[in-house]
Order: sequence, then structure tokens, then C-alpha cells
Amino acid sequence: MRPTRKDWWPDWRGETVVIAASGESQRKKDLDFVRGKARVIAINLTYRLCPWADVLYSSGASFWRDYQPEFTGLKIAGSVEWPGTVFEDVREWLPEGKTMSNSGAQAIVYAECWGAARILLTGFDMQGKHWHRCHESGNPYLRYYQFREGLETLAGEMTAEVINCSRSTKLDCFARMGLGEALG
Repeated sequence: MRPTRKDWWPDWRGETVVIAASGESQRKKDLDFVRGKARVIAINLTYRLCPWADVLYSSGASFWRDYQPEFTGLKIAGSVEWPGTVFEDVREWLPEGKTMSNSGAQAIVYAECWGAARILLTGFDMQGKHWHRCHESGNPYLRYYQFREGLETLAGEMTAEVINCSRSTKLDCFARMGLGEALG
């Protein structure tokens, strides 16, 4: 189930959107390369590598509480109402019984709803570490296994072309291509 268009949504019909997640392989130079070539949704702390991104998305309440990011683009909080953000739980848009428990997967749904023709993924490593130092406690591998399962389910429902351009990844449900080739 896809929602009815909201008045705050960007109109990205036919555009390419890069979703920049926080995997260990994420590189600032890749995001600098993307600037001006595609729309960008930065996930969680990755906005620090591309403060010029169009959108900052996080489904984690702790992200907004702990970091209180200063970001001038559209800020979307997927699990908590936070000052200065749009709050909407994208999980409500999925068919019954389907879940997505990570911000990257939820951002893919937003990009498609906003009209993206192509969605390029960077930093979708799914290997348990981030490019930044936080969020590495506990047993991240179990969560990443669950994240991959959610993305595999989502892959079968996408109408937009999704290409995984991550430098290193265990996510194999989307086509793979280098970022330069995908944007070339």
C-alpha cells in the first residue's frame, strides 16, 4: 500500500536519488562526487559527510535526542515527533505483516513515493560497523541480518530501479554497480 501524496513531499518524479547510509565503506569523496548529479537522502550521522543533502532521515528516536542535528534541508523522523522535523511512520505504508526495521530501507520507500526513477544505495554494507564510532555496541550482526531480510522483502515490491553502489556489502537483493558507472 502506497500512501496518498502529502503536501510536504518533494516532487522527485523521474529523478535519481542517492541514499547515503552509514556503513563502514561510506566515503565523503563518493558523496562529494554525487553532489549536483542526484538528490540525496542522508541517513543518521551520514549527514555530516554531506551537510548539503536534500533530506536527513532517521527512524531512531535516540538519534534525534542524542545528536539534535543542525541540518537545513528537510528532516524526517520516522519514530518520534521531534521539533523541526516531519514525523511520519513509513512502516504504516507497507502491506500487512511486512516490516522494515532500519532507516535506510524506510528511506528507499520515501524515495519511491516521491517519484524517484532510480535509487542508488551507498553505505549499505550490512556488515555490522559504521563509518562513525557510535552504534557499535551489542550484537550488531543479528540486527544486520534482520535488516537484510527486510530489504529483500522490499526489493520484490519496488517499481523504481534500485542499484546497490556500496563499496562493500552483504546485501545482494539489488543489482550492483559502481557509483561512477551508475551516475555516468
